[in-house]
Order: sequence, then C-alpha cells, then structure tokens
Amino acid sequence: MGISGKGFQRTVLKATIILIAVFASLLWISFKTDLIDSQSKALMNDYLSTLTSKNFSNNVLFKANEENVPGLRLCLGIFSQISSMDRRAMIRNEYTNMIKETAMKNDNVTLKFVVGIPSTREELDQVRLELLAYNDIEILPMPENMDEGKTTVFFQTFGENYVHYPIFDESAENNLRDKIMLDRDDFKTHYIETFELPGMLRYDEVQNYGKEYDFIAKVDDDTFVNIPYLLQNLRPLLGRKELYYGRDCCRKELLSESREFPYMCGFFYVVSPDLAFAVSHRREVLLPWEDVQMGYSVYKLNKTKNSIFEKSILTNVWQDPEHEAWSVARLRKNAIAVHNLKEPQVWLETAKWYRLTYAYRAQCNRIVSSKLRNQCNRAIFPIVDYIKLKNYEQAETTTDFLNV
Repeated sequence: MGISGKGFQRTVLKATIILIAVFASLLWISFKTDLIDSQSKALMNDYLSTLTSKNFSNNVLFKANEENVPGLRLCLGIFSQISSMDRRAMIRNEYTNMIKETAMKNDNVTLKFVVGIPSTREELDQVRLELLAYNDIEILPMPENMDEGKTTVFFQTFGENYVHYPIFDESAENNLRDKIMLDRDDFKTHYIETFELPGMLRYDEVQNYGKEYDFIAKVDDDTFVNIPYLLQNLRPLLGRKELYYGRDCCRKELLSESREFPYMCGFFYVVSPDLAFAVSHRREVLLPWEDVQMGYSVYKLNKTKNSIFEKSILTNVWQDPEHEAWSVARLRKNAIAVHNLKEPQVWLETAKWYRLTYAYRAQCNRIVSSKLRNQCNRAIFPIVDYIKLKNYEQAETTTDFLNV
C-alpha cells in the first residue's frame, strides 16, 4: 500500500524536525561541555597560580566551613628527644598550618612534643627556651628512653590533677638524667622508675582522667599524620570509651600465633582518655617493645572491646635510601599515617604532597559537572606530577620546588 503525496510530505517534515532537534541538542551539549571544560581549566589555572604563594595558610581553598559538624578535641603526642630541635621545628610548622587550613570550625587539635628529663645543662637550657617560645613540650619525670615506659608515663600526664614537670624550677637543674638504652638481649621484667620533683604527684596519687580531650594520639616523629583524614575517621567515634585505634602489628620476634593479644604498631595509635588513664597505672614492664607492652596492658585490663584495627595506615614506606628512589607514587590520599620517614626532606615532601592534594581536591569540588568533578578527583596523582613539571620551569631542584 503506497504513501500518498501529502502523507509523504508530513513524514519528511517530521523527520526533518526530529533531525533539527537532535542537531540542536548536540550543539547545546557541545556548548555546555566546552563551557564546563573552560570553567574547569580556569579553576585549575587559578589553583596552579596559588602555588606561587609561599603562604598556604592564607589559601581559602583549605578552609572547612561545616557549621553542623560536631567538634572533637585531639592531642597529638609526638615522641621526640630534646636534641631533635630542628625536626620539631619542621613538624610544628607543617602540622600547625595543616590544622589551620583543614580542621573543622569546632575542632581543637593540640600538638605536644614528648621528651624525657634533660641529660645535660645544655639540653636543659635548650628545652627551657623552646618551651617559652612555643609552650608545646611535655617533659616527663623520667630519663629519655624508647621502650622503658615512656608511653605509660605520657598517659599519666592526662590525669585530672596531674602536676607537670617544673622545668623552670631550680630543682630541675639538680635532676639531670642520662638516657636509658634498653638491652633486649638481656631484658628482665622490671618496674618503671620516675623522678618526680617536689610538688609533683606520683602516678598512684593522680585521681582520675581529665576531660580536656576526646582522643589522645601517640605518634613517632618519623611518622606523618594526615590530620584531616584522621579527624574524619575519628569523628564517628566521639564518646567511645576504652578506644584503642591503630594498625594491627606483628613483630617477627613475636608472631601472632605465639601470643594471645593483638597490639597496634607503635609509630601511631589513638586511645580514649579513660583507657590512657587505666594504662598509666600498669607500671610493670614485661616486654621489651613499647607497642607490644601497650597491647598487652590493654589485654590484661580486659579493655579490648573497642579495639579498632585501621588499614589506612602505611608503614615502612621508605626503607633504603641508597637503593630506592623516593616517589610520591608510594603515597595514598586516604592514608591516615605514613611511617618510616626518617630523612627530614622525605618527611617534608610527604607533607607537601598531602597539602597539594587537599588544595587540588578543593578545586575539583567547585566544578559543576559531577562527571568532570569525579574525573578531576580521580586525577589527583597525575596532577601533582603535572604541577611539578610546571614548577620545574622555574625551579632548578626538587628542594626549590618544595619551597615554592
């Protein structure tokens, strides 16, 4: 059955209208995509231009403005030695800027560098001056050490009526103590020995844990803490009692099948104040490793119900500088902490990488198109390399670039 002349004309007209509509839609989509793409490029150029500024803390891209997010109070206890003043300066500067740039409005993150009693008059004078300048050093009433109970005594300082070490008192000049070096080959069970000065309280005289913090972190000074991501992960745990949070660890000397308790790697873990107070009263050193002793104390206290093993914590990222080239490709944007950054330059480069990552992510989140926004966020690793290439045009060395 054939089509009449008028019917054929109507069919052609409809087809023409449809084709015109499709063509117009394609033009509109192309125009919109170009518009969004140009917006993305403009944002990226804007972002790249911020790298020429040495003051990241003035970059509004870092600022969090969530009004309804519950604030949390965190103490980062960074284990140091009095002689490591330069490293403290580096860590203090980076963490202070990162906290200002990324913490929520109601958060309170405090840095405390944890050291033992000075061993010389020079160390005493040095720590006094540094404490006057920054007021962020906690002097424990015990000699400097690694595995002789330093963490236990640090937790004691969060007691409700704890009296801090009177470093400016004349009595401190007569209480200099040599560092303790534990001999694991000749280890014997013993009790923690402390040297309180007049006016201080012993651990068994400290009545209860204080309410100043929600969380207490123990951090080694060769560990970089991704503070924004840590806060994000801790926020749902607000109010949790007996919290023991970190990465499950296992020493070759103490395989999991030879023990009945888990423990967190000592380079970074978080506890609640009530658990810190309970652990501070266990003064017997039964094991020659700080982190194993901590896990054993939690186990013997029967306070393991809120032990949370977090996988987003990296260890041994940097092991052999003579045979391996450092690369940010080893890093992950969703890592809470990165360990074994013993070289100051490597620690600093890690910190800079995370700050650039947060700046770039803030720019991505301003893109209107969800598809392009997701693509932007997925490109974090390549874009950091791209940024480096751009800045290498003006910087002769990696060190120069890091100072841009």
